[in-house]
Amino acid sequence: MTDAWNTAPVVARSTHGSDNYRFTVSSLDHPAVATLRLQAAALNKGLKEENVRRRQHAALEKAAWSYTRRFKVEVYGRLGKDSPHAALYSSRRGVNKYYSPKRIRPEHSVRFDVYLREACDWIAS
Repeated sequence: MTDAWNTAPVVARSTHGSDNYRFTVSSLDHPAVATLRLQAAALNKGLKEENVRRRQHAALEKAAWSYTRRFKVEVYGRLGKDSPHAALYSSRRGVNKYYSPKRIRPEHSVRFDVYLREACDWIAS
């Protein structure tokens, strides 16, 4: 059985309510995920100089805090329809510290949503 998400990434605007959503893939080693990670690394390399200038400016202004920007790729697993592991992530079971509905383990996942997030780290100057 071949579905669209088995053969290629589904590149579409977010239906998840997040502007950070990029696409859905069928495996973690999909080439599109590797490409996005390389692009994030290139963006971070370009931002490194900007972050250094921001810290230097904060030191000159005697500011107490400064921040650095960076991008990171996050991959979240999704359960398939009629998954035998769905009971582990069900909210009907109450609070479960081992299985979070937002963090589905890769071995339980059928598909993976890929997000590109911008992270800002606050540091003392």
